[in-house]
Amino acid sequence: MNPTLYSYIVGDVTIALARMLETAEAGQILMGDFVTDLPNRPDPVGPVGLLDAVLEEVAGFSGLQVGDCPVGTITSRWSGVSADRAHHQIVDKHGLGWNIASVELDVSLGDGSLSLGRPL
Repeated sequence: MNPTLYSYIVGDVTIALARMLETAEAGQILMGDFVTDLPNRPDPVGPVGLLDAVLEEVAGFSGLQVGDCPVGTITSRWSGVSADRAHHQIVDKHGLGWNIASVELDVSLGDGSLSLGRPL
């Protein structure tokens, strides 16, 4: 396999990821804007649809022990998203822009909860 054949894909993804990392504040979970096909889904999905599919899969974690606490539900909240598309734009020093969204996750653990992520 010739690695240079696919280097443009890695380059674009690496640049977009670097911009997201530069933008992210401590504790944020950022997702870029995309559309993709998923198995067992009739229509393509964006960031919200992908996370919904992931949360459906991890629903089976309910009851799993984390330390002394059983995992309950996992829910999500978004900022920077409308109609399943990320719309908060970040622009780099070259004027190139990427749309991003931020997700927050709440995991119920026993009598408490764990919050991950921060809004934009």
